[in-house]
Amino acid sequence: MESAQQRNDTSDAIIERKVDIGDRYLTLIEMGQGQPTVILEGNLGSSHTSWSTLQPALAAFTHVISYNRAGQGTSHPATSPRTCQHMVDDLSALLQNAQLPGPYILVGHAFGAMNSLLYAHQHPTTTAAVVLLDPMHPDWQQRMRDTLPEPIVGEDAEITRFRHHFVTEVEDPTTNAECAHFQNCNEQIRAIDSIGDIPLVIISAAEPGLPLPYAQLWKSLQKEFLSLSPNSTLITAQESGPEIQDDQPQLVSNTISHIIRGLQQ
Repeated sequence: MESAQQRNDTSDAIIERKVDIGDRYLTLIEMGQGQPTVILEGNLGSSHTSWSTLQPALAAFTHVISYNRAGQGTSHPATSPRTCQHMVDDLSALLQNAQLPGPYILVGHAFGAMNSLLYAHQHPTTTAAVVLLDPMHPDWQQRMRDTLPEPIVGEDAEITRFRHHFVTEVEDPTTNAECAHFQNCNEQIRAIDSIGDIPLVIISAAEPGLPLPYAQLWKSLQKEFLSLSPNSTLITAQESGPEIQDDQPQLVSNTISHIIRGLQQ
């Protein structure tokens, strides 16, 4: 059972649907026509509005959906704590119950990149390609924690903030926006040794919004994702901070358009 609301936009029709996935409803926003369908998987705690710049650009040449994970936007909450597997299971049910057949190009931003990789690993026959925007690596939190100095009185406020974020929030799912259990999420993604020969594009932010040594670590870890597919590419978004879909939407749009042309050959 679902409800739908449709309105006209200068670029395309926007369809908002509330889809029953069994025990809850998730909200998805649908634009454009054609194949493959692009699935936009947002960062932790983000709603479909994080794609408000990129989604219309993609809808100019293909079918594209964004959606709200459990508890975000108007989607119903779910039992917590949550892992990437819970989120991928929700996405699979959403696509099936919304009658949105593959193939799919999965576009994952930051934390959402891990969900995109897990989906591709578990559903290779319906995954046409994967695009990761400034992705989070499953070893990031631990490697980050290993570099943090011991706390001292009067330390830099940025270091204190980092320690809280990468120690307290990692260990306590109730302190992050989606009650994500990071340790379990990271274990699930570390277990992925390959996504086969699925095309994989990583778009890395030139300025990921971190102090220099941590920014270098963040970008270095992203390169490790290249080993997951023999058909992988790394692109640096030279004019972007961590929100690549807002800072350089044309770069992302052109990349996906190029992937689609390659799939059609």
